[in-house]
Amino acid sequence: MRANPIAKKKPSMRYKSAPILICLVAAALSCARPPPIAHDEVLVTALASIALTPADLAISGDTLADADRFDKVKKLLENPQDAMDILPAFDTLTAGALLGAIAPWLGPDLPGSPVASPEPEVPEPLQALVRSLMICQGRLARVYGSFSAEDRRRFASFIHLVHPGVALTETASDSLIAIGRRIDRAELVAATRALLTEVDTFVASVPALIPGTYDTPAGRVVIGGIGPDDYASPAALIIDPGGDDRYACFPDSLRWGSLSLVIDFSGDDTYEGPSGCGFGGVGIVIDLAGEDRYAGTGTGQGAGIGGVGGLVDRAGADAYTVDLGGQGFGLYGVGLLIDETGDDHYFGALLVQGVGAPGGIGILADGAGSDTYFAGGKYADFRENGHVFQSMAQGFGYGVRPLASGGMGFLVDAGGDDRYEVGYFGQGAGFWGSAGVLIDRRGHDSYLSRRYAQGCGVHVAVGILVDEMGNDRYDIWGVGQGCGHDLALGRLIDRAGNDAYRATWLAQGVGNANGVGWLDDAQGNDRYEAEGADCQGYGNPARDFGSPGLLIDRGGLDQYRGAAEKGAIRPAGSYGVALDWPFIDREPGR
Repeated sequence: MRANPIAKKKPSMRYKSAPILICLVAAALSCARPPPIAHDEVLVTALASIALTPADLAISGDTLADADRFDKVKKLLENPQDAMDILPAFDTLTAGALLGAIAPWLGPDLPGSPVASPEPEVPEPLQALVRSLMICQGRLARVYGSFSAEDRRRFASFIHLVHPGVALTETASDSLIAIGRRIDRAELVAATRALLTEVDTFVASVPALIPGTYDTPAGRVVIGGIGPDDYASPAALIIDPGGDDRYACFPDSLRWGSLSLVIDFSGDDTYEGPSGCGFGGVGIVIDLAGEDRYAGTGTGQGAGIGGVGGLVDRAGADAYTVDLGGQGFGLYGVGLLIDETGDDHYFGALLVQGVGAPGGIGILADGAGSDTYFAGGKYADFRENGHVFQSMAQGFGYGVRPLASGGMGFLVDAGGDDRYEVGYFGQGAGFWGSAGVLIDRRGHDSYLSRRYAQGCGVHVAVGILVDEMGNDRYDIWGVGQGCGHDLALGRLIDRAGNDAYRATWLAQGVGNANGVGWLDDAQGNDRYEAEGADCQGYGNPARDFGSPGLLIDRGGLDQYRGAAEKGAIRPAGSYGVALDWPFIDREPGR
């Protein structure tokens, strides 16, 4: 094999500093997935054509060393080949399992002294659950007890850190960040997991309860009736056995150090306000059946802001609408939205559908059904004269540049023919020290975006999109489909199906400004369309270092814009290559 004549010397890719359900579904999928590649001969062949090795893909020596950096993000930057290793954490899409999987990423859970709990004066079927609430509240008191009244006052504006409509001074931002870094997220997750274990036991027992209200050490406990109920007053625990109910607000979930739990057994219910929101506390909503509507004009639907927020819907075709910071959103906390079955609709404006902001982890997990995900339409981006909207959604990590690295955001969809749509930023994308991941297990899916999406890392960040099977369509204007920009990693991995990729510029396996971009399609008869010359395995030099861009297709009869025959290697830019496998080493003149 001849080396790429464009690569006159092997560049150093050790970068210097730059200036700035579902268990069954998962089991079936694990059997159907293509086997992992032990020794990646295909990657080695592609890189050798431009005088590189897999070790040259590592991004290291970056300048971001703030306390918010997740070690998992650093390791992905240093080992881009290990992107698939993150998938097993999402094989079981239950709240307890997901919290257990991400707990090690938050740091060690240091055991404290046991929390004493007197016997609550409630009916016997409620005693164990209320006792668990009291124990959880005791653990929350330990987490938040050292914060002053002034800290709590400032925390009321915590969402302003990431709100585009609020201009904070650097001093004000630093003050909020300092408060967030003091929150013991590992203890919050451990306390929430213990509570959810008791909730699972309670739900499985299907207890017979008499409607009524009880004042307990844990707070007010409300048991509803089998008909329609209207809940508009705060309570530590609401249990509703049936009926089409309305939940108007959850003020307890917005009070510092509070705990709020709702369990609704059946009915087509309406949730208004910040449902499933832990704002400096823990807020959980569990809806077991019914076609439900979740509507909010602010933040919520599985949002953990300095706390843990969880929304679990186990059955029904549901609709979710929120403005900013929800549907699986974490900011110095953890937010979960889990929908197990049904053809669901998710709508939001910004920072929604699996988003990790500084110090946070956000997860949206959908188990089954043909779902629609839309984010955007409200907050205009300054580029393109403000004619296009920001989304920052659908598996997105967001950092506050340059003050705090972002967290980790995940959108996981286990099955169904799904549609994903964003404007700027999303669909497995990360910005400023963060990681964003979108995983779609199976189905014929469509991905539509404008820019910075579909496996795109921007500014020392990681963006990963993995689609495991199905005939999928990817459509983007530019900067995506496996694009790493500025010491960042972007990967798009499609493991099976006859897929179509369409882009205009800087897309389909592109490394830019010391980034690494990689589009990897494992199987199927695929079509790649692109207009610009800076597409389809393109890499450019920047700051005297290379930026590898890889487009690797491992099988099938494929069509390329400008690509030669089957089995070709085509260099592009200074450090880019497109490889159609199996490679046929052709001698000159043949």
